[in-house]
Amino acid sequence: PQAAARQYEEELLAFFGGMPDFDLALLGMGADGHTASLFPGAVQDLPGWTAAVEHSQPPPPLLPRVTLTLASLKRARSVLFLVSGAEKAAMAARVLEGGCPAAALPAAAVQPLRGSLLWILDHTAAARLQPGMAEKYPPEKNRPVIRRK
Repeated sequence: PQAAARQYEEELLAFFGGMPDFDLALLGMGADGHTASLFPGAVQDLPGWTAAVEHSQPPPPLLPRVTLTLASLKRARSVLFLVSGAEKAAMAARVLEGGCPAAALPAAAVQPLRGSLLWILDHTAAARLQPGMAEKYPPEKNRPVIRRK
């Protein structure tokens, strides 16, 4: 994966003519707080714009990966997290309510340097948010919950 990460970074630099500036980073979040292929407990402040990740601990799939770094993701003009599932409710509450240091959880560390951050959660992923933390559009039980930060 190291060679693939280098090649991907070279392609990004050539395409953007320098540092990558994505219009949108569309991300998810795992029940452990990982995003992209950046996992809790791993070094988060990786150099460069891409990185090779040797992923050997659950959640699966346990495969070598290539990912964008936090530095790349933070340069996006807009970051959108789309999160669903009851198994992610506790972590969504920790991340969105500030119950953990950003350095501990990659999903919490993705804070755009400029631009917007939007979280869209289904009702099961939003189940543990404190009252008033979420805006519901429309307010029916099975509709998405949207949180702006």
